[in-house]
Amino acid sequence: RRQRQMCIRDRKERRLRTQFALAVAGPVLSRTVASRGSLNEEERLQARLAEGRLRDELRGADLLNDAVRDAIEDARRRGAVVTVFDEGGLADVDEERRATIRDELARVLREADAERWIIRAAQDPLTAVTVVGRAGAGGQSDDDAVDVWHEIPRDAPEV
Repeated sequence: RRQRQMCIRDRKERRLRTQFALAVAGPVLSRTVASRGSLNEEERLQARLAEGRLRDELRGADLLNDAVRDAIEDARRRGAVVTVFDEGGLADVDEERRATIRDELARVLREADAERWIIRAAQDPLTAVTVVGRAGAGGQSDDDAVDVWHEIPRDAPEV
């Protein structure tokens, strides 16, 4: 019964996040459809940002707050590709710690520059979120292309 309640809650949460994302992305996507894809440069940028935000809301909702959304949008405006994966990494983290994790994630995205960002919240006993910033193609190996590697611990560091 508890599992069923969690499943219903998860579906409701996903539906709310999808509605939020569509409220933001809907007008831009409607304009794209109405113009049959004939957009000027600014409209193309807005459509790309809206698509990315919609994807973020669906794939990484627990990782997002306004500061993270803004930092991701800023990176995309600079031309970066940002991919967000939430694989349940924050599921058992209390809300106060989640807020701290999100703030740290936003700070990492703002303080570093990369052409490709991968943000992942995996179910790991120690690390809540891994942030990888990579340079563009052309490095000699995958390791050479990593500009940023930042792990945000699941538990708050002891002071």
